[in-house]
Amino acid sequence: MKDFSSKLLKNNYYVEMSISEILKTFDNYYRIYKLKLSELKYNQFHTNFEGYKITNDKLFSLLVKSYSTIELSLKIKTSCGTNFIIFSLFTTDKYFHSNRKGFYGKKSSIKKARRYCKQLLYEKLNNQTLEYLFSNLYTNYYQLKLTHFARNFLPIANFYIIKIKKIK
Repeated sequence: MKDFSSKLLKNNYYVEMSISEILKTFDNYYRIYKLKLSELKYNQFHTNFEGYKITNDKLFSLLVKSYSTIELSLKIKTSCGTNFIIFSLFTTDKYFHSNRKGFYGKKSSIKKARRYCKQLLYEKLNNQTLEYLFSNLYTNYYQLKLTHFARNFLPIANFYIIKIKKIK
């Protein structure tokens, strides 16, 4: 057992786990965390946060033909000095009383919403601890703030952080 665990630690072994396995809830099954095994203490592995992504089935369910899909990426640095790139995606929705089948946002509205979203993510996540970053990934906070900001010029349906990648 000891030889096997030492080989795992030497080879930089990574484990991918769904947040529903960690929290014992099944409403966030599509959120997958990438953890690196760091050390073995008392027959338990300790892990470090390495990345985050959502599953392909959830990602493809967000992509609807008759709505705008807006992507953005942002570099942040945590308080411990680790750099991450955050990839986000949000989609538009049709207005409530609209008879149109879908809604494509204007270029200026999309730029404005993207700029606000980048600013919001940067202010909330830059120079924070890894624990704060880890705990804020599955909240609804960013979607609510973005929807509230853009309600007059762009109807937002969904907002998801689709991937977080650690920069070496």
